[in-house]
Formats: sequence, C-alpha cells, structure tokens
Amino acid sequence: MSEKTTSAELKFTGKDSGLTFDKFDEKVVSWGRLKYGEKYAKALWRNELVDLNALDLKDDLDRTKDSKR
Repeated sequence: MSEKTTSAELKFTGKDSGLTFDKFDEKVVSWGRLKYGEKYAKALWRNELVDLNALDLKDDLDRTKDSKR
C-alpha cells in the first residue's frame, strides 16, 4: 500500500517548494514574540523554560535559582 503525503508534510522539508527550517523557525519565534514577548517565546521554542515542578521552595537555593545557572 502506498502512502500519500499531504501538502502539510511537504511544506517544511527544506526543499525548494517548501519553507526551509530557518524560515519556519523565524515565523514561529515572530508569532510567539507577538503573543508572549521575546524572552518567553524563545525559551518556549527552544524548550529552555524552567521546570517549576523540579523546584523545592523549602530550599533557599531553589527559591533564588536563576534559570541561566
């Protein structure tokens, strides 16, 4: 049985007829920037948000932990 590929599957392949990943990345960050702001949108897209479930607020170091450290 042959599988059909939809236009959505072909759109972001990086081939000439579709969007390159760089252009797709730019569009996603631009959309997120308008909705959430620069810092949050980039962290969300790059999966760099702080894991709030992992923080122990009874520990003084976790209470003041910077996400960059």
